[in-house]
Amino acid sequence: MQSVSTGIARYLSALDPSAGKTLRAARNNRRFAAAVERVWDDNPLAGDFVLAHVNSLYFAKDETPRKGQGKDADRYVLGVYVDDPAARAELNARRETLALALMQDGFRFDEIRIIAARLGMRERRAFPAAFERVARVLAGEEPAERKTRDGGAKAAENGAQSGGSSCAEGAEGDRMREQDESRLLQTFKRAACQAIGDIDQAASLLSRVEGASLVERYPSGGRRQRQAWYACQLRVASPDAFKGIFQAFGPSIIAHAKELGLNLVGIDVVQSIPELAGNRAFPASGSPKPYRAETSE
Repeated sequence: MQSVSTGIARYLSALDPSAGKTLRAARNNRRFAAAVERVWDDNPLAGDFVLAHVNSLYFAKDETPRKGQGKDADRYVLGVYVDDPAARAELNARRETLALALMQDGFRFDEIRIIAARLGMRERRAFPAAFERVARVLAGEEPAERKTRDGGAKAAENGAQSGGSSCAEGAEGDRMREQDESRLLQTFKRAACQAIGDIDQAASLLSRVEGASLVERYPSGGRRQRQAWYACQLRVASPDAFKGIFQAFGPSIIAHAKELGLNLVGIDVVQSIPELAGNRAFPASGSPKPYRAETSE
């Protein structure tokens, strides 16, 4: 009896070229999405974030000239176009595990190439369902946890404790002037908008932050750096969902903040307090309002 994969291959060969190409692309996309789900089963939101920023996949023979032993052997490449630096970093970190998962599913190739999407490629969505799920989480319409394939609920329980946005709450240094802190929080807001890529979604997310502050951090040796480094502390009524979101988007926000002149070592999401209920740290118009415990509590 022929294998399922052999049967599919023969079926594809019987189709006209354009129909065969479409079916192969759909099949490869399904296998890729299933592999990502298995590899990121510890953090489904991060897996959705990766898929949401994959613009296109291609599978092709590597025509790059090679030297040395095996230079004449055929090599095949799986190319992945990705439009977000945080998603590229996440893919790169688990590249080998993902390759193994794909090969276990019958996908044969020699290398995964992660390519930054440019120009019109950035407008494509290879996995629109994942893009929509992430959008709903950002809009607060869906919790930052969902059922995994084994039926168990996987919460993004690590919060901002991984992926470049980890930083436990610590002691503050000398507090900067409120006006300066407000200006830096405005920079944080801009970085969040750039990382998320949709101003309306970012605004909806930040509208749920009841208190925001920047806590200055120093290296373990105690010496001050030439430039100040901060952890951004966000107080929200429902921190669990926010932790999952900032675990996924934290590295990209930090990278964009750096480009804008704000040095961040992490993003802390903590439980808000009753006194801040209904407060908006990032108002729709006007400057952000820093939360100051010494004057608010």
